[in-house]
Amino acid sequence: MKVLLVDDSTTIRMMLKGLLKQLQITDVIEAGNGLDALAALDQHKVDIALLDIHMPQMDGITFLSELHKRPAIAHLPVIVVSSDTAAEQTARAVELGAKASVRKPFRLDALKQALTAALENSADKTVETASIHG
Repeated sequence: MKVLLVDDSTTIRMMLKGLLKQLQITDVIEAGNGLDALAALDQHKVDIALLDIHMPQMDGITFLSELHKRPAIAHLPVIVVSSDTAAEQTARAVELGAKASVRKPFRLDALKQALTAALENSADKTVETASIHG
């Protein structure tokens, strides 16, 4: 499974990569904001994205809006990873197609559950949830 990890914090990306590694997911592409993430999606096919909401240049909500304007990648399952406790932000992300959310600080079991749920609920089921271990 290939994961796109989008967060402006290198520390958060490092933490998430560590958790993904515990789930035996090591194929990770990183982006520091939504613009970089869209550019990465032009170059790489990924199976799922982990997306922060609050980032410079292009935030997660704008990224989700842009994602759905691009038919080739509009189906990408997205999990929101954020410390934002505002219910309206998460609700807006779900409206725009996010499949699940995980709150910071991250727990391995919550991340695994969100990955499994997002992939099970995805219209593109080319990646089996059995590929998530841990």
